[in-house]
Amino acid sequence: MKKSIFVAGLALATLTGANAYAAAIITEMPYYGAYFTAIKAAGGTVEDFEKEKYVKGPWNNSWGSPVGDFYGLGGTGSGTTCQASDNCEKIALTDYSINGQYGIFPNDQGKALNSNDKGGIQWNVNSATGFDMVAFAIRDAADQSGTQFKITAMSADGGTIFAEQLFTGGWDNEEVNVFEIKFDTVLNNAIVKLESLKADGATYRLNDAFTLDAVSMGKTAVPLPAAAWLFLSGLGVLGAMRKRKQVVA
Repeated sequence: MKKSIFVAGLALATLTGANAYAAAIITEMPYYGAYFTAIKAAGGTVEDFEKEKYVKGPWNNSWGSPVGDFYGLGGTGSGTTCQASDNCEKIALTDYSINGQYGIFPNDQGKALNSNDKGGIQWNVNSATGFDMVAFAIRDAADQSGTQFKITAMSADGGTIFAEQLFTGGWDNEEVNVFEIKFDTVLNNAIVKLESLKADGATYRLNDAFTLDAVSMGKTAVPLPAAAWLFLSGLGVLGAMRKRKQVVA
């Protein structure tokens, strides 16, 4: 597995309200459980799908995940992964290993959200307290010939793309890939799309399922907005001018 690869798209987006501008960077991280443990220790939220109320079968957003809602993308698959779940129409929560797909965090086993042979998973990120970073781990994605994998971070209404990255795939069976998306401002909601695509990079590729786990969000050190820096700079200039006048007098 690749140890550390930096990839990513940077985009400037115009929004309304408090979040006047937003940009994001997508980075592929080396996989290690301590990364997600550190997010929790810093006050972030990590969804490991291990709660007792999460039961095997079609994912149900009424269970109330603390990181938001999850939806399937693309059409209906017909592979052995979804057949094992007795439902090929929705993404599914699994607690077993099938076709190289199984849980990742915290112990490289347990429950995980499975794309269930659909074209991907959409994560609607929601937080009342706000976030400026999200992260997640996937297993067994884009391991079939010709499958590409696309990650897109966008505004909650889907109208503005913050960042997107298309990976050529060719990942190994059961391989784990960890991704972090950092935003340059605190948001309360956003959309993250994880899509399995054909070689054209646009058409959904069905029956190449993957699991999603350790879905995380949190806050990092947020820089002061440009207006604040201008204000502080102005105070510095005024202070210097006042000191100069005192010296001249």
